Amino acid sequence: MNYSMYIAVFLVLLVVLMQQRRRRRTMRMIRKRRRNNCVMNELLKGLTGKNCRIYVVESVGSVTGVIAEVSERWVAVDTKKGRKIINADYIVQAEEAPVRS
Repeated sequence: MNYSMYIAVFLVLLVVLMQQRRRRRTMRMIRKRRRNNCVMNELLKGLTGKNCRIYVVESVGSVTGVIAEVSERWVAVDTKKGRKIINADYIVQAEEAPVRS
């Protein structure tokens, strides 16, 4: 028999299972954060109108710009390229960033 085909199928299944596990772990983290979302919203409201860097879950990275408005689940950020809307459930960290000339 052709064992290389079995190995390839096994590797594909292994990768799919690992991705599902990561997705479940991320969703658990998001649900846990939703319970504490009120605190994050209050902190973000304090940064409204300031230039900030907002870090988002996983490999999405960060967004730098002026926080325009904060609602229950969404944060509007004015960047150099335009306005971006970020789901507050995915925000990991927010910090005030210095303005670059």
